[in-house]
Amino acid sequence: MDAKKTGILAILGASLMWAVEPVFAKLAYANSDYLQTSAIRAIVVALVALLYVFFTGRRNLKVTSKQFSKLFYIAIAGTIFADLLYFFALKKISVLNAVLLGHMQPIFIILIGFFFLKEDKLTRFDYAGIFIMIIAAVFVTTKTLENLFVIKLG
Repeated sequence: MDAKKTGILAILGASLMWAVEPVFAKLAYANSDYLQTSAIRAIVVALVALLYVFFTGRRNLKVTSKQFSKLFYIAIAGTIFADLLYFFALKKISVLNAVLLGHMQPIFIILIGFFFLKEDKLTRFDYAGIFIMIIAAVFVTTKTLENLFVIKLG
């Protein structure tokens, strides 16, 4: 199988896993809370990473001090805080709202890339897309026009 087909199958598999993950997390709350769910997820991820290193023979992975600070930030912000907030949100709101609002991350990626990394210039289509996504998120979270007019979320 060529690389493109492998890549397409991989992203479809990842999309399917991302689709069922919040549903399973919500079901897990019958026996646990968001903190336990996040801890179990972190432990499983660490074990999978160790197994990967063991089976691929990449025992000589070296991290420089410059790389360590970046990896530490990713671990704290991306793995600990983001997961905790995500699972906390799943505990408080419906899976549908949590997932739809969670998928607004492209807006943040675009804005962070634009302002902090000084990457690509934003076009009018970028601005239009960001605006549509924000409006859609407001509609999803307010649910009715009455709630929208009084800015009642949830």
